[in-house]
Amino acid sequence: MAGQRSLLWPAVSSCTTVFMGPSLSERSLRQQLQRMALALLDVLRGCGLTYMSQADLTIGYVLGSGGFGTVTAATHATRGALAIKGIALVDAQIHTSATEDEAAEYVVRLQDSTYALDGLLAEARFAGRLADCRHLTTACGIVDHDGPFSSGSVFSLALPLISGGHTLATLMADCLDVRRRIPLDLLLDIVQQILEALSCVLRPRTFFVSWQGVLTLAFRGLPPALVELKAGLEAAHDSLPRENSGSRWPKVTLGVLGDARRLLPDQLERLNALCAEEGAAFQSSAEPPVIIVDRAAVVLYECRSLERVIAQTEVRFAASVDEAEPEAAERERVERILLEAADPDYWFAASRDGNREAHYRGTHLGATLVFPLPGASPADLGPGTAATPQGPGDAAAALRQRIAAFRERVDSELPAMYCWLSDASLHVTLRALMG
Repeated sequence: MAGQRSLLWPAVSSCTTVFMGPSLSERSLRQQLQRMALALLDVLRGCGLTYMSQADLTIGYVLGSGGFGTVTAATHATRGALAIKGIALVDAQIHTSATEDEAAEYVVRLQDSTYALDGLLAEARFAGRLADCRHLTTACGIVDHDGPFSSGSVFSLALPLISGGHTLATLMADCLDVRRRIPLDLLLDIVQQILEALSCVLRPRTFFVSWQGVLTLAFRGLPPALVELKAGLEAAHDSLPRENSGSRWPKVTLGVLGDARRLLPDQLERLNALCAEEGAAFQSSAEPPVIIVDRAAVVLYECRSLERVIAQTEVRFAASVDEAEPEAAERERVERILLEAADPDYWFAASRDGNREAHYRGTHLGATLVFPLPGASPADLGPGTAATPQGPGDAAAALRQRIAAFRERVDSELPAMYCWLSDASLHVTLRALMG
């Protein structure tokens, strides 16, 4: 295997010396591992594969309370009889207190694994073009066992999951671009801010036909705790993209028009009436659902609907719940948007091109901070489950029931017009982080 040494070993050997020192800072280890990840990406780009089939490269690390690091990587690709499956590049655990012999043994193991990967990549290169590119994903994760992360929870930064049509070189360029735009340190800082935020409540306001005919569930306004969280993110991270208008008012996107569909004026009128009827229950009910917002999720997604997610980490807010109503400015923001539907010319906005099914479900890489809508799928609820809400879980289930009833009425009024986003993907967007 010595003949394969030139492909990867120079890049890797420069990263291994850091593990042999008597002490190792978390930041130093992270930087070395990131360099190693980029070196591996360069190897894949240079190995001559134009397309990869079911290729999956994962580079992860874990930092525990004992001050140790674990680096793991695996790659596989398939083309007919050619199969590279579950080949471990590295599977080692190095303690900062490792002896010289232990460190030397680690380097030998790493070198041998490197040779093995090099040989497999060379073999794949000579196998010719690998068709049907599915994805290339790279992830870097962190677990702090004694810190705020619960056992088994991995906070991960994943690089793109891109579907067919891209060359490997394009994929690599996308990967490097994502790493520049959302560095791991930034995401860790965001998680820390989430941990310090108070839990709060969202109160449903009504169903609403938004621009381009998108059907939403609007809430009364952002509660003070979420306003404070978002303001803190904005102030602390000037590298974040400008906030989209859609996340400035709290809502859940429920369904979108099919790609070849456009609302007619009379259809919009019927939808507006239906939204008002179904939404009235939120105002007249003796105990309208109050949704406890006790967590946020950092999501790296492959499509805007979040129905295809590359990596997701939920982080819980502080245990105490701030039940304060939204401030007047936040309530007025929502009401101004809802009043647009009463404008005789609103049909021009509701029927505009764009934001159809392909926009939400087509491949588009991005990162976002969301509140995942809690509650089981209506199909999983037994008869009468939501009839007498007793707690936060029941309130969420009751809200899911009302969403299901709303969808049924829309399908009855306008059959085959709307595509409903999956129950598991429903969320309130708090802030876009990328894309």
